[in-house]
Formats: sequence, C-alpha cells, structure tokens
Amino acid sequence: MSFFPPDADPPQYDDSPRDRTPWWNPPSDEIPAFYPAVERLAFTEHVSIALVGAAVYSDGVELQIERRLRRGDLDADEWQKLAGPFMEHWHSGASPAARLRYGVVLGNAEKILDGPPFGPGGDATTPPADFSLVRRGGGGGGDNHSYAANDQLWLWPIPPAGTLELVLQWPAMGIGETHAFLDATSFRELAQQAQPFWP
Repeated sequence: MSFFPPDADPPQYDDSPRDRTPWWNPPSDEIPAFYPAVERLAFTEHVSIALVGAAVYSDGVELQIERRLRRGDLDADEWQKLAGPFMEHWHSGASPAARLRYGVVLGNAEKILDGPPFGPGGDATTPPADFSLVRRGGGGGGDNHSYAANDQLWLWPIPPAGTLELVLQWPAMGIGETHAFLDATSFRELAQQAQPFWP
C-alpha cells in the first residue's frame, strides 16, 4: 500500500468553440475596411502619439494608435524615470489620474471612456447599455534610446454618423487633454465592405 493516494482524474477539457464577445474585441475572422485617418495627436520633446488608422469591421471600429518615446540628451537616470511610466502606461504615475487615458465623443454627443465594458459588480458577458470603448494591444519594444508602443481602441458598435471626437491625456508624460476629429459618416458604408477571411 502506497503512502500517496492516486491522483484524481483530470477534468475533461472543453474543446467547444467560444462565442465572441463583440463589445470586447473585433471579429477575428473578418478583414476590415480602412478609414484613412493619420494624425499626430500630441507630442512633447520626448513623447509623440499618433492616430495611424481606423479599421472598420461589420460591427465596430478599431482606432489604431502608435506611441513613440525618444531619449534625446537625457542622462541614464532621467531616461529611466521617463521610460518607466511610458512602458507602464496603463497606470503610470503615483496617481491613477496621471495615466494614459482615451475617450471618444460620438456624433450624438454621448461620451465613452476607455476601460472594461462592464462596471463594478458587472461581468464581461453582459453587453453595455449603449457603446463601449476598450483598449487592447499595448505591445511595444525598444532600447536605451527609443521605445515604440501601440494601442488599439475597440469602439462597439458602429458609431452614429457625424463627427467622432477622439480625446486623450497623459499627465505623467506632460500631455494635457488633446482632441482629434474624424468624420464617422462613412463608417456604416465601410462596415458593409468588411469581408470574411474564409468565403
């Protein structure tokens, strides 16, 4: 008789396909149509942020953001103090108010802030009441003299016609509230041009 009892059988692996949560991310099996949006959104001596495109899917829009950090003439200690908050952009700074934040104002004047599409006590399976803006991505890399990173902002569903105002701020990087404007009137037409990867 062994001292150790036999291990329990492992649970059965659930191999069934997962349903997509559309307010959380774009469809993975769709090729988007592109809205030509290229604009420098904000910059300082060391930081620059640009909108480099808007991918329009059948049920939402992904705003594509590129961020850059350059060292310039900073010494090693100054560079580390700047690079740390840049790389930890989600909650940089001593206060949450110092972090990088995004939001949009829709053509109907509704304001949507980036973040999870569910509030305290909610869950990811419950769709938002109206619209949601979820920050995805955030990948990046660099060296001792520069750093590049990106963010994707998933706006669901397709916004109404009119002006779409993109707002950002990043106090930890010296960037105050900044606004950029896109014409969302063509988004519904572009959404119809999205194609499946497999016919």
